[in-house]
Amino acid sequence: FEASQIVPQDLVDEYDYIIVGAGPAGLLVAFHLAKRLQEESIEAHGDDIHAGKVLVLESGTESQSDVMKVLLMQQDDGRVQQEEELWNDGAKNMFDIPLLWSELSSKDDWSEYLSHHWPVEQTFLGRAVGGSGIHNAMINVRALPNDFQKWNITNWSAEEMMPYFNKLENYHETIPIANYSPPLPKPNSRGSNGPLNTIVGGDMAVSPICAYFIASAVAAGFPLATLGFNDAEAVNRIGVGFYEFNIRNGIRDSVAKALLGSSSSSSQQEDGTSTTIPTNLYIQTNATVHNILFQSDSTTAAATATATRKSVLSAPRATGVQYYSNQNGSFRQVRLRSYSQSKSHPIPTIQRDPEIILSAGAILSSQILANSGISKGGYLVDSPNVGNNLQDHPVVAIEYRVIGDLSESIVSFFQNADTSASLPLSFETNLQSFPSNTTNIASSVYGTAGFSVGGFLASPCSKDHVPDIQITVFPHTKEPHYSNNNNNNNNDNNHNNALQSSNYTTTGTNILITVALLQPESRNQIVVANTITSTSTSSTNKSSSSFLGHFPLPQIQGGNLTDGDASRLAWGVNQVRKIMSTPPLRDSIAQLNEQQLPPLDEDMYSNTAKQDQDLKQYIKDHVMRNAHWSGSTRMGNDDDDDDDLGSVVNSRLQVRGVDSLRIVDAGVMPFIPNGNTHSTTCVIALRAVDLILNKD
Repeated sequence: FEASQIVPQDLVDEYDYIIVGAGPAGLLVAFHLAKRLQEESIEAHGDDIHAGKVLVLESGTESQSDVMKVLLMQQDDGRVQQEEELWNDGAKNMFDIPLLWSELSSKDDWSEYLSHHWPVEQTFLGRAVGGSGIHNAMINVRALPNDFQKWNITNWSAEEMMPYFNKLENYHETIPIANYSPPLPKPNSRGSNGPLNTIVGGDMAVSPICAYFIASAVAAGFPLATLGFNDAEAVNRIGVGFYEFNIRNGIRDSVAKALLGSSSSSSQQEDGTSTTIPTNLYIQTNATVHNILFQSDSTTAAATATATRKSVLSAPRATGVQYYSNQNGSFRQVRLRSYSQSKSHPIPTIQRDPEIILSAGAILSSQILANSGISKGGYLVDSPNVGNNLQDHPVVAIEYRVIGDLSESIVSFFQNADTSASLPLSFETNLQSFPSNTTNIASSVYGTAGFSVGGFLASPCSKDHVPDIQITVFPHTKEPHYSNNNNNNNNDNNHNNALQSSNYTTTGTNILITVALLQPESRNQIVVANTITSTSTSSTNKSSSSFLGHFPLPQIQGGNLTDGDASRLAWGVNQVRKIMSTPPLRDSIAQLNEQQLPPLDEDMYSNTAKQDQDLKQYIKDHVMRNAHWSGSTRMGNDDDDDDDLGSVVNSRLQVRGVDSLRIVDAGVMPFIPNGNTHSTTCVIALRAVDLILNKD
C-alpha cells in the first residue's frame, strides 16, 4: 500500500465498488477488481490515475503480524504505536502460528484476540482482515465436480468452476503416504502460481499417531487415498491419508497474508508474473456496516420489488452503505461513484455500473440484508428465504486414551508445544522473542495444524459412491468445537472428567477422532434480530443481542439431525471404532467414553436394532456445530420463481428485487460442498470477479 491508499476519517465518496467484509471472499473480489480496473486505465491512458476505486469496509482490524503492515507504518494518527505494541516488528503472533489455531477460538480470557471474533452464540466467526481465514484449521479440501452438478446453476458447472481451484493455489508435490506408496508427480490438475500456498500435511512435522492410524485403517480394509483428497474423481477421495494445508514456511497462509502481507508485497499470478497490490484498493477497518443505502422511484418501487421476479423494473438501486465507526462512535455513510455529490472523480475507462458487494459471510450477510429491509416481510423487498437453507457439516467426537510407547511418542512430539492451558500464555509472554526466521518454525510442530491425517468414506446411504463422511484425527483434545461443547455441558460428568484428564503425561494422553457428515439433510436457520422498517440509524432494536450497541446480532436455530443424518453418522462412528480396534492401534488405545457409546456386537462392526437406535440417540444428543456455514442466501437460476425453493440471488449473484447489489460469500451455495468450505468460498469469489467484469 502507498500512503495515498490510507482511507481518511471522512471517506472519499466516489467508489466504483464497495465490498462489505474483508474475509477471504471479500479480499479476493476486491483485489482482483481493483487490479483489473487499474490494468484497464494503464492500457487506455498509460497510467492508473483514471482507475476506478475499490473500497473494503471491515468491522475488525488487522490480524496476522504481516497483514497491512506497510499501510499501518504510514499512518501518523497514533494507531500505529498501539498496533506495534501488540504486534512487535519482526515478531509473530497467535494468528501466524498454525498450531495455535484452536486456541484462538476456545480460550475465553484473551480480549485482544477475542476482539477478532463476532460474539454470535454457539459458533466461531472471524472479525478481522482475513475473516474466518485467520482462525480456521487451514485445511484445503476442494469441492467435487459432483457438488457443482448438484447445484445445477447456469454459469456454475463443474467444467467452469474446477479451473478456479488451480488459479487459487500454489500446490507442492506430495510425499509418500506413510511409506505405503511412491512419491506422486504434481498432477496436471493442480495450480502452481496462485496466491495460496498448499502443502500436504505429510511434508511437515507429523505426529506418531498418523502412521498408526493409517496402518490400522489399511489393516481394517480401508483404502489409501493415494491421489490425495483433492482428486477430481469422487471415488479417488475415498480412503485415508494426509490433508493439505494452506501454510507457507511454517506460517498460516491466509488470503489476507497472501494478498496484503508486507513481506510478500507482490503476488504471483497464474501466468507467473508479479503484480504489486493495486494502488486503487482501499481498506477501512473498524467500520461495522449496518445497512445498504438505496435510491428508488417511490411510486413504483414498492409495487415492483419482489425477490422472485425474473426482471426488475424501477427496482431500488443500491447507492452506498451506512456503517458505524468503532473508533469514533458515530454512524457514517459512503456512496458509489454515480451517486456521489462530488463530480471530481474521473470516469473509468470502461463503463460499468458501480455495485455494492456483500461478503460478510453466511451468517452476517443475512442480518445486513434484514437491516436494509430485504427479508421475509421486509419493508423494501419481501425476500422470504433470507436466512433459510443454512447448512453445516454436523460433527460428533470420540475421545480415546493413548497408552504405552505411542503415548510417550506423542508427548515427545508436543513437548515444546503443549496445547494445554499453560502454553499460550507463556507463548504470548515470549512473542517478542519468537523467531522471525521461519525456518525454525517450519520444521517444528509450531508450523503445523497439530494434526495431519483423516479420511473420507462413503456410507451405504451415499449416492453415486460420493463420500459423505469425513474423519479427522487430532493428537490432542483442543479441537475448539469439542472444547466449547464440553465447557458448556457441565452436567456431563464423564465428558468433563475426560477433558480434565487430557493433559499430556507419561502415563497416557488423550486424542480425539471427529466424524463429520458431509451431505446433511438437516437445515439450520438464521433468525435475524428485530429491526423496525426504516433506514434511520435509530431503527435498530437495541436489545441485549447487539454488537457495539448498534449492530443487531442474529441467532442460529434448528439443525436437529434427521433420522437419516443420525444413521450415517452412526455408521461413521462405527468405522472409527473398527479402525481403532485393529492393530497396531488396538494395543495402544483405550476408549474413554466407551460406557457412553452403546456396545457393539462381538464382531465389533455391526449393531442390533436396539444398539442402532441407542447409538443414533447418543449422536443426536452429542452432535456439534462445525462452523462451516453456507447456503443462507442461496443462489438460483434466473427463472427460479418457486416460492418454496426460491433463491435470494440469481446465477450472477445479484440480489433479487434490487439493483447494484450482489452477495459473494459462502451463503450463496445452494448445497454445502463435500468437505471443508474455505477453498470453495474462495473460488466463488474468483468466479464472481469474472461475472462482475462481464467476462462470461
